[in-house]
Order: sequence, then structure tokens, then C-alpha cells
Amino acid sequence: MAEGDIGEALRRLLEAGWQSGDATRGDLPGLRDLLDAPEREWKAERAGVETEGWGARLLSCEDDNGRWAGGAFAPRDVDSREWREAGHRWTDRTRRLLARSVENNQLATSALVFRKLQRMKALDPEVVYRYAELCENPSRKDAAEAYRIAFQEFQRLGEPRRSLACMNQAVRLDPRLEDYREQARIAEALHERALAAAALVNLGVLLERTAQDASETYARAYANDPSNAAARLGHGRALIAQERHAETIELLKPIAGYPSSPEEAREPYCLALLALERVEEAEPFVWGIFERKPGVHLEAVHTVIGGLLDRDHRGRALGLARRLGEFFRKAGRRRGFMFDIAELSAKNTPSIPVPEDPP
Repeated sequence: MAEGDIGEALRRLLEAGWQSGDATRGDLPGLRDLLDAPEREWKAERAGVETEGWGARLLSCEDDNGRWAGGAFAPRDVDSREWREAGHRWTDRTRRLLARSVENNQLATSALVFRKLQRMKALDPEVVYRYAELCENPSRKDAAEAYRIAFQEFQRLGEPRRSLACMNQAVRLDPRLEDYREQARIAEALHERALAAAALVNLGVLLERTAQDASETYARAYANDPSNAAARLGHGRALIAQERHAETIELLKPIAGYPSSPEEAREPYCLALLALERVEEAEPFVWGIFERKPGVHLEAVHTVIGGLLDRDHRGRALGLARRLGEFFRKAGRRRGFMFDIAELSAKNTPSIPVPEDPP
């Protein structure tokens, strides 16, 4: 038969088999390359291999734990007696193959053997840890996932320090919310307080980004390591949200109670002072938080001006009012400022004159 006739006969055979049922289902190269099927068609067939035809029948024989026939993974000529006596020595050979592939930096082979052992639930976590290290350069995400699998295996074996080492690597490469939870939990159990606090701060940041309550998380972080400024700040912000103003002031004063302190610390500290009507102490900080968020903290400036007037600090109130007037003049909102100051002056005795425009 001529070469062209053979090709045509093969094409007809494939078409007939495909149309008749699942006799050739899973022959994706034949469908794709010989029948020139469009990509959407052969991809759809590939997706159905696990759920239809002989592919589904084969996979139905797999045990729930990922093994076959109770863990049978042995050469063809091994009988049941030898299997009972030898046990899973061939699985051990596969473990050794993974270790050797990782040692020789053979990433492709390591990945194939790793997936096989993962399905069999027969992984050695120390080897998985080294495999994760091998994955780091081409794929940080794959490496992080391997570290998480090693973490689970070490957890199962009751080795918390090795578990923590795995989680430390996972959060370094591809941090997730649950990773920080686990890192903090184990670090606390091992009395590694500084690491636990750092993990909880990171967890709190992620919780806030997803509009979740982080108050307890920051409280735990501060309890673990009071010297952690981020933990102290997060706990302080949580306290002011709970209207625990005196506690907020006491907590934040070491990191916010001076004019050159970080902006993030000054804001909750100043607001807590104002909530307790301690306007003289709040005055050095109020302009900074206003400049940072003018639309949010204009009322705080008004509160300080009014409080200074009530306490007969007319000069300081006037200085702050002039500063506010200059800000609004540059912003083209002088009229609104004039109205605010007039209203503020009417509410307080002594009042202040409305600052005039510069010549």
C-alpha cells in the first residue's frame, strides 16, 4: 500500500473510532495531529479523559490514599508472598530516586518523581525541603508550595522546629494569610516571641487589607514582643477604634510622643489626646496629621483651635488659624475657610479675629 493510502486509512480508522465511542478516547496526538482537530475540541476531549471512558474506569481503581491495590508498586514478576515479606521497598526506591535527582539538580525528573510520591503519600519531608530549594530559582510559587507540603509532613511527624523552618521559607517566597497564622502559632509554641510577633504583624496587615478585624492579632503581636514598633502601633490603632483612649496614649507615647515621631504613630496618638480633651498636648501633632489627610482631620484642627481659645491661649489659636487660612488660600478655598473660622469664633470666648489675606 502506498504511503498516502496508509495515511488515509489511518485517518478513516481514527475518525471511525472517535465517532463510535471511547475506543480511541485519550488518543489526543491522533485527534490533534492526524485529524487536524481544532484546539477547543482536543482540549475538551483531554478534559474528559478522567471522567469518561477507559480513563475514568482506570482511575476508579485507585485507592483513596492515592495508591493502587493497597500500595502495590512493584515489578511485574513479584508474587503476593514476596510482596507481603518485602513490603514497600519499591516505594523506598522511588524515594531514593527523588533524593538522587534533587542532589544532581535534575529539576524535571525531580518534579515527576515528587508528584508520584505525593499521590502515594510517601514523601520524605527532608527530601521535599531540598526539592523546594531546587525549585526556588525557576518558580518561587512552586517552591513555596513544596515547602508547605514539607511543613505538613513535619507536622505529622511531630517536629515543630522543622515545620517552622519550612513555613519561614514559604512566607519568604509566596506569603499567604494562613501561612502567617501557622508561623505565628508554632513560633509561640516554641517561645520564639520576636518571630511570633513579626508573623502576627504581617497577618494583621493582610487582615486589614481584606477589611477583616485585626485587633486581636495586633494584641497578640504586642504581647509577644512589646519592643516591636509595628505591633505596638497596630495595637494602638485597634485600641483607639475601641475608644480606649487612655490606653492608646500610654501605649503610643514612647513611639509618638515627640514632634519628629513617625506619621503613622502620631495620628492615633493625637486623636486619642483630643478625645480626652488634652488639646495643649495635641497641638504639636495636629497640623501634621491634617496635612497628611486634610479631608479627614480638618475637624481635629478646629477642635484644637477651639480648645486653645477656651483655655485662653489666644495667640496659639490665632497662629494655627492663620496657618489653616494660608493652606486654604493656596487651595483656592478661602471662602469656606472664612465661614468656618467665623463660626468657630462665635462658639468660643474669647474669640479670634478672622485672619486677613496677606497684602
